Amino acid sequence: LVRRYRGSLDVDAFSHALSELARRHEPLRTTFELRGADPRLVVHQTGAPLGVVDLAARPPAERDAEVTELIAAATTSPFDLVDSALFAPQLVRLGTDDHLLVVRLHHTAFDDWSVDVFRRELSTLYAAFVAGGEPGLPDLVPFSDVCRRQRARLDGAAGAAARSWWREQMDGAPFAVQLPLGLPGQLGPDRPGAGEPVRHDLDPDLAQRVRALARRLRATPFMTVLAGFGVLVVRRTARDDLVLASVVAGRGSTEVEPLIGCLTKKVLLRLRLDGDPSFAEVVARTRTAVLGALSHQDLPFEAVVQETLGRAAAAHGMAAQVPVVFQGETPQQARLVLPGIRAEPFEVPGAARREQHFSARRDDDEGRSARPIWGDGAYLGTFLLLSLLEAQEGLALVARGVFHRPAAELLLQDLEALLEEVVTGPDRGLAGLAQAGSGEPPGDELLLRGVRLRRSRLEEALVRCPGVAEVAVALEDPDGRGPRLVAYVVADRHPPPTLAQLRAALWAARPGSPWPAAAVLVDTLPRVTGGGVEVAALPTPPLEPVGEAAPEAALLTALWSAARNEPMRPDDGYWQDFTFLQALAEARAAGLVVSDEQISLSRTPEMLAAAIAAAAG
Repeated sequence: LVRRYRGSLDVDAFSHALSELARRHEPLRTTFELRGADPRLVVHQTGAPLGVVDLAARPPAERDAEVTELIAAATTSPFDLVDSALFAPQLVRLGTDDHLLVVRLHHTAFDDWSVDVFRRELSTLYAAFVAGGEPGLPDLVPFSDVCRRQRARLDGAAGAAARSWWREQMDGAPFAVQLPLGLPGQLGPDRPGAGEPVRHDLDPDLAQRVRALARRLRATPFMTVLAGFGVLVVRRTARDDLVLASVVAGRGSTEVEPLIGCLTKKVLLRLRLDGDPSFAEVVARTRTAVLGALSHQDLPFEAVVQETLGRAAAAHGMAAQVPVVFQGETPQQARLVLPGIRAEPFEVPGAARREQHFSARRDDDEGRSARPIWGDGAYLGTFLLLSLLEAQEGLALVARGVFHRPAAELLLQDLEALLEEVVTGPDRGLAGLAQAGSGEPPGDELLLRGVRLRRSRLEEALVRCPGVAEVAVALEDPDGRGPRLVAYVVADRHPPPTLAQLRAALWAARPGSPWPAAAVLVDTLPRVTGGGVEVAALPTPPLEPVGEAAPEAALLTALWSAARNEPMRPDDGYWQDFTFLQALAEARAAGLVVSDEQISLSRTPEMLAAAIAAAAG
C-alpha cells in the first residue's frame, strides 16, 4: 500500500494509531513457525514499529530515485515468515508537509476487504489520538479463534461432506482452461508491459443492458459476464467442459466482516456447456455452478484441486494448476480521512513494479529469453486474472497476470463484442455463438482432458530412451474415468525400459511435458499404408505401469510416509504439504541431489524422480 499525505501530519499520533491497529488485528503482528511438520501462528504482543525515513533535504532527482528503490525493495524482496513482520509500515518524509506511507504487506495478513477496514479504523484512531481522546472502537473476535473454529469444522463431518461434494462435482473434469495469450517468447516478467493491468471499460449502454439481462435471468452481472466469458472460451478452444477459478471474500458472518486478515479464497468453477444451450441456459448453469461453489467454499482451494484435478494430472506429470481466474471486484468504499491531511494516490514508478510470476522463468543470467515452466502446450506460461469491476457508473474488465499485452487487449474486446451479441439475442444457441469448428484435433494432435499435445513431439522424445526401438502414443479410456496417455513401446533389449526411464527420457528432451500414465510393450506397431501407425489397431490391455518406481521416488515416498504417519504413493501430490518438506530434508541428508527448481517443477515424488533423472542425463 502506497499513499501520499499532504498537510501537517502528527507523526506521533500516526505511529500510535498504527500500533493500536496492529494490537486490534492479530494478523498484523503474526509470524509462523513449524511445530513438527505443521505450520502454526505465532501472535506477538506488538506489531512492527513505524519506520521513518527523512528525504526532505535531498535533491529532487536523488529523492525520487531513493523512493523508487525503497518501494521496489518493499515490493520484491522475499518475506521471512518466521522472523520478519508481515505488516511493516514506513513513513517517508518528502517535505515539511509532504509524506509518503509505504506499507509492505504479505497476503497472508491482508486482503482487498481489509483495505476498507484499514482505512476506516486508521481514520478513527488518528482523529482520536490527535484530539487526545479514545477511539471507542468495538472489540473484535481474535483471528486465531476464527482459524481454530474453521479447522475444527473441516476436520469433522462438514469437511468430509465438502470433500464428497467436490469429488462428485469434478468427476471426470478436464484439468483446467488452457487459454493461450501469447507465445513463449512474448511472455515473462521482463517483457514490455509485464505486470501492468489491462483495463477495458464496457460501453455504458451495453453495461446497462447487461445488468437488465442479469435481472431478467435472475442472475448477477458477475454471473452473466462469466457466462459470456465461458462462451468466448468455447469459441476459442472448442471445449464445452470448462474448469476456471474464482475469488470470494470469505466473509460469510458478521463476526469476521470487521477483521483485517486474509479470508479471501479461490474456488473452482466447472461450467458444463454441452448440448447447444441458449445463452439464457448458459447463465442458469453458471449460476448453479457459482452458488454450489459458494456453498462449499470452506474447503481450501489447494485441497479441492489435489482431491479432484490433482490425482489425474499427476498421472501425466502435470501440475494441477488453474491458470485462468475470473473474479468480481467492487471499488473500495471507505476513504481515509485524517484531520488536516489530504490523502492522495501515489503513482508507483515502473522500476518499482518488478513483478515475478511462477509461470515464467529466465533461461540465462542476462534474461535474453523467458519460457514457460510447463512445456508442450500443456501450460503456455499464461496466467490470467480477469476481473469484472462493478461500479455505479458502469462495468469494466481488468486483466492482470502473465500474457502478451496485445493478446489480452484483443481478448477483452472480443468479450465485449460477444456480450453485445448475447444481450441482443439471449435465446440464441451456443453453437451459433461459439463458431469454432468441430473441435476435433488435427491428426498430429491429442486432446488430453482439454489439453492439446503434439503426438510427434512426444514420440520423438520417448524414442531416445535406451532400449526403445519404436514408440507410439495414444489416448485410452479403459475404465470410463477420462483419457490417459499411453506409450506403446517396441523394445530392442531385455529387460525393456521401465516407465520411469521413459518419463525421464521425455523430460530430458521436453522438460515439464505431460508424460504417459502407463506403458504397454508390443512386438510391433500396426502400420497403415504410407507407414503411419494405425492407432485403432493398438491393443488396450489393463493400464498397469511397467516396472517399479525409480529409486529416488521410492526413497522420497518412504520418508514422506514416515513423516505423515500414513502410507503414501509415488504418484501422490505433495503440493502444499509441509510434511514433504521434512521428507526432502531427510532425503538430501541421505545424499539425494535435488534442486529447488526441480521441486517447484514437479508435483509428485514420481515426477521429481523423473526431473532428477533427466537432469543427470
